[in-house]
Amino acid sequence: MPTVPEPRLVSSWTVWIEYNQRGKLDVDLVRSFLFGICDVSRADLGFLATDADYANKNRRVEIKRWGTSERFVGDDPGKGLPGLYWMNVFGKLYVDWFRAGLVYRIPATVNEFRADGSVLLQFSDTPEASESQAALAMQKAARDILGDDAFFDIARPDRLLSIPPRLQS
Repeated sequence: MPTVPEPRLVSSWTVWIEYNQRGKLDVDLVRSFLFGICDVSRADLGFLATDADYANKNRRVEIKRWGTSERFVGDDPGKGLPGLYWMNVFGKLYVDWFRAGLVYRIPATVNEFRADGSVLLQFSDTPEASESQAALAMQKAARDILGDDAFFDIARPDRLLSIPPRLQS
């Protein structure tokens, strides 16, 4: 896949892991795959989440007089980070913005720093455990360290979020 020149575009990739294959999941291979697609697409941000975790953090359901409205919100990186999930890759753009010294302090199951300035944060051993109390506590600690105002929060969907200056229009 060719790299995307400036201006950067937001693209989304969906990866499905068959439910009955979870026990055979090679987490190192999945982590390598995530880094690979971020490298190929020159992504500043990448993450892997379960459907349930993503929906819990980004699906807004509103009951209107005429019926129910369901939509995903908070998933535009140009307006702030959508959240923290099972595996998260922050490119050099975000690592520099957050300050690398802070990123090194984040409690995570895996903190993998790369020579290109990017980092992978993994908050549990398996995708299912990413919604455990321990994983959610690590994610909250990471948000507190990096600045909660950079991350979307479904409980406060209309608040303005901080973004790196390079992404500001």
